[in-house]
Amino acid sequence: MDAAKDDMNSYFAKDKKLNVNSYTVNTQDELLNATSSVNETMTALLGGIASISLIVAGIGVANVMLVSVTERVREIGIGRRWERAASTSWGSSSPRRSSSA
Repeated sequence: MDAAKDDMNSYFAKDKKLNVNSYTVNTQDELLNATSSVNETMTALLGGIASISLIVAGIGVANVMLVSVTERVREIGIGRRWERAASTSWGSSSPRRSSSA
């Protein structure tokens, strides 16, 4: 491969009279290495984005669960308060417990 690359460089320099800095000659191995490097970089980048997305989604789900539990606890507290108020004002057990035998 190096011999073919040298032949191309000498052809462009001598026959075409081009400046060495005005062109580049690449082999297929060099292009394959460059492509592999870009592929690895893109894989790492997408993996990082995916992990950040999963972390953000997990935080969002945890927040929704926390809000739901907080609201439910508040509802249970209001229900207990209503039961206590009903039992003291009517002098009997709460309506929720009246169906139990």
